[in-house]
Amino acid sequence: MLREPTPPLLWAVLDRIDELRFQDPPAAYQVADAALAALGRLPLEQRRRELVFALWSAYGSTCRATARFSAAERALLTAARIACPGDLRRRAEVAERLAYVRADQGREVETRTLVRFFLGQARLGERVNLGQRLTAASSIMTRFRDYGTVAELAKEALALLPPNGDRFHLAAVSNFAKARQGAPSVPTLLDALGLVQETLLGVEEDSFPWLRLQWLAGDLLRSPDLQRFKEALAAYEIAQKGIEQRGDPFDRALLIVDLAELHLDRGVPEDARDLARHSFAVLGDLRNWPEAYRALRTFYRAANDLKLERSLLDTVRQRLLSARR
Repeated sequence: MLREPTPPLLWAVLDRIDELRFQDPPAAYQVADAALAALGRLPLEQRRRELVFALWSAYGSTCRATARFSAAERALLTAARIACPGDLRRRAEVAERLAYVRADQGREVETRTLVRFFLGQARLGERVNLGQRLTAASSIMTRFRDYGTVAELAKEALALLPPNGDRFHLAAVSNFAKARQGAPSVPTLLDALGLVQETLLGVEEDSFPWLRLQWLAGDLLRSPDLQRFKEALAAYEIAQKGIEQRGDPFDRALLIVDLAELHLDRGVPEDARDLARHSFAVLGDLRNWPEAYRALRTFYRAANDLKLERSLLDTVRQRLLSARR
């Protein structure tokens, strides 16, 4: 399809790249790479600045999503050079994308500088765009577990975004609830739980966002200050049934760890160990990600050795999250 590219075709491909980046990052990278190659076959007079900028920006984000951080940085800096020096909107877009890269690299000071820049530009524009940028900033700051800042950013985003269940609205809900998950205040936890349950009503049942919200409700329900374990177990089991069918090994592994931790909280360690022993199928699906495989193998072996403890589950969860990024 890209052997004889045209500008309209490349713009359509850009939309597809943006969809795939959240659903299938490796496929998004392959499409973005092919689109950049196709750009080189366009006549010079058809290579408009905005199209070239958009392709390099999208390519940079797909590199980040597939952990090609050096390539992501080079691509995004290329996009920044393509944007006119006075084009603050496009430079802010690059800053946002680069902030994700820096956050994944653990470079907190640079990340915060970039976040301040792109939010400063967004505050000069319209409300919905600001809400989307605030959502992005809250997602970025979760990397550093700065949950106070995450909650503030997500709450401001929710006040600006229409509650339409799109990816920005759902991400803002998720970020706010996750930030409140460890709050030592029952009213604060109930506020977050109420938001998740209200959002569930407007999301298609059995869809992936619906399953993720069920999972998040389980996280909140089992928190130490609520301890509504029966409801949490029901929410987790609903989420697990759907997520098992979708086959993403990281989601399956992380949910198993959360369920095991719930069983420890309930005082039923034998259920946690049984669950860990049944993680063998997921273990096989993680063989292409050595760090994640080793993390879940530790979990599996601990169950067999009767050494399954909360501290180990926390370590396994963080290693899985790190490998996923």
